Amino acid sequence: MTRAEHEARRLLEQYGEHNPEILAERMGVRTILCDLPESVEGFYHCFRGHPIIYLADRLPPCRRRAVCGHELGHAVLHGDINSLLLEEGDERMEREADLFAAVLLLSEGHEDCCDVQSMVRETGLPEQTVRRVYDLL
Repeated sequence: MTRAEHEARRLLEQYGEHNPEILAERMGVRTILCDLPESVEGFYHCFRGHPIIYLADRLPPCRRRAVCGHELGHAVLHGDINSLLLEEGDERMEREADLFAAVLLLSEGHEDCCDVQSMVRETGLPEQTVRRVYDLL
């Protein structure tokens, strides 16, 4: 089990919550819906010790949960690095954040998506990541 999987499962057990937006709030991570550039769906930022997740207000609910889960993954796994400052080439951190989000979303028996392709289509998470989590359930 990777660190991303372990941390997501630990938080699920600790808080009993699968919705990343509610989980973030319970953890003291503020989420803000706002108008972001078309190329940005969300980002994590820690301002003066206060963790904040910014989410594009144009996202449909399922995609917003996935993006929030991804950014919460950055907050938990890479909390000392603002996601705005990540180099585009840092694929490892992006994969970890995707895996963290997938564990949160798929562990709830996601009611909107019943198979891998549906989950990929609804959330925008990478197919390989979704398949990996489905195989673990």
